[in-house]
Amino acid sequence: MRIIMGLIAAAFAALITTSAAEAQQTQSRLFEVTKSKKLRVCQFPLYYSISFRDPKTGKIEGIDADLAEELAKELDAKLEIVETSFASFIADLQAGKCEIGMFGVGATLKRAQAVEFSKPYLITNIYVVTRKDGKIKKWEDLDQKGVKA
Repeated sequence: MRIIMGLIAAAFAALITTSAAEAQQTQSRLFEVTKSKKLRVCQFPLYYSISFRDPKTGKIEGIDADLAEELAKELDAKLEIVETSFASFIADLQAGKCEIGMFGVGATLKRAQAVEFSKPYLITNIYVVTRKDGKIKKWEDLDQKGVKA
């Protein structure tokens, strides 16, 4: 009788463990991507060289677009770029408009309270390159009405 009760208890424990694992798996965004074969990536297309829309093709290009394509290949999924902004990307992620966000955004404490950040794949400072004989000599020169850079 003990053996039968032990087997029933073990089977029940396995069933609970399997059910919990299956429930967690079905709620996983990674599971959904691999199941649907579609990866939706939020990107901000106005951050030149990081993410930008090619004016000739209309396609979003840049380092983030390239990395998103590689991730989609790795997951055997079709990539869909979802346009977002710094102001709305957290809401877009939380609303399920995309599985991940990939664009140059600072990992602030406030943002980290709402989303999880990966390890950085690019660390940079903001800088400007201008002509020697140009009007722009310092940062303050940029923040003037009519100045285009």
